Amino acid sequence: MGKGYNYSSTRKNLSIGYAENMESGDNSEESIRLDQFLKLAAIVGTGGQAKMLIQDGQILVNGEVETRRRRKLVPGDCVICEGEEYFVATDEELENSPE
Repeated sequence: MGKGYNYSSTRKNLSIGYAENMESGDNSEESIRLDQFLKLAAIVGTGGQAKMLIQDGQILVNGEVETRRRRKLVPGDCVICEGEEYFVATDEELENSPE
């Protein structure tokens, strides 16, 4: 079984998996689009909601307002929405992190 998605609510780490790269055809690096990340982290329920939050400047990526919904996130990126921080991580990073 390949890499998958994991979410840890204690550290708010979200693991991105290989499946995202298969969709885009890019498997050189693990990444996920910002709008997909927001849905996966259950910050929003739909792509339309993600689009509105992003376009309204309510999402920060690594401390900067991000208005591109197709912005690629990679492990180590920090997404902030409504004061909550979410960190992009690999499956391996989550497995090795303290609980």
